[in-house]
Amino acid sequence: MRWMFSLTMDCDAACISELRMNRDTFRILCDMVKDVGGLKPSKNASIEEVVAMFIYTLAHHKKSRTISLLFSQSRETVSRRFHQVLYAIMRLHDILLKKSEPITQDCQDERWKCFQGCLGALDGTLIKVTPPSEEKSRYRTRKGCISTNVLGVCCPNMEFIYVLPGWEGSAHDGRVLRNAISRPHGLRVPRGYYYLVDSGYCNVNGFLTPYRGQRYDLKEFDGHQPETAEEYFNTKHSKARNVIERCFGLLKGRWKILPSPSFFAIQTQDDVEHKINCEKQWFDEWCLNHKNAVGLLNFRFPYLRKLDMVWGRDRATGVHVEDFVEASANVNCPKNMTVCSSSDSEDEPVIVSDAQ
Repeated sequence: MRWMFSLTMDCDAACISELRMNRDTFRILCDMVKDVGGLKPSKNASIEEVVAMFIYTLAHHKKSRTISLLFSQSRETVSRRFHQVLYAIMRLHDILLKKSEPITQDCQDERWKCFQGCLGALDGTLIKVTPPSEEKSRYRTRKGCISTNVLGVCCPNMEFIYVLPGWEGSAHDGRVLRNAISRPHGLRVPRGYYYLVDSGYCNVNGFLTPYRGQRYDLKEFDGHQPETAEEYFNTKHSKARNVIERCFGLLKGRWKILPSPSFFAIQTQDDVEHKINCEKQWFDEWCLNHKNAVGLLNFRFPYLRKLDMVWGRDRATGVHVEDFVEASANVNCPKNMTVCSSSDSEDEPVIVSDAQ
């Protein structure tokens, strides 16, 4: 109780530092997950305590054993209540996600008044994950990191309109956007309106890209004024579309679980190395015995890793993609809970729902 008092009731400075929100915002969130999300207190944990455990995990990216010590709860309780709070917050998507409003002629914002009819900005970001080893090729990005590709859409005042997580990192941004548009409850662009996007997308109805082959990023101008109409348009486009970059930057800076790989269990590095060694052993035997394998034994393939990255870009399936409407509909029955091995140690139980 002293720990909870210092977090949520003592002062705003401590609440903002540990839970990334002030005391009033924390109370409002607790009321929302209770009244709208359907979260209920238990005999040993109140609504405020389980919400604080959930937020503290996201803000500091701590394991369940650390949370159990801080809040004096068992690791099984911490894991189970984490899922329950997550389900409750996903049911708040109608309240948390904002409705898009176009830029009007009387707009006074210097960054946006040139884009009348614009609804906001759109872009994708990479969130690091730790998938099973047999699926890593699908999650490997062109830069070699293992991530998911998350599509985000926000309005000019930095409020999210639409979010689509779940696509593997190898998927191209345009492919993710096409999937978002084609989903039953996906992204909708009214006729005559548009979103600002970068050059990684296509310049089509509803999505406005900058001029290709021209300077675009403000750092590329290095203090110089634009010299052509295309460069002037690109500077205005960059200043306005930068709102989605700031949104992603603030999210990853505030919630440390986003820029770091998760703790979920995967095959160990020894298993991966064993698999590679088995494949090498098979290849060596084939080179020794097969008549068409002359000269392939101990032959070096200098571009093998680069080709593996290229092949991996075509392996994205999007089977785990869900928007908030689909996710909230799929977690309406988290009653069947089973205990599986822990994400951060083999002997720590973690509660998962069959709805996942």
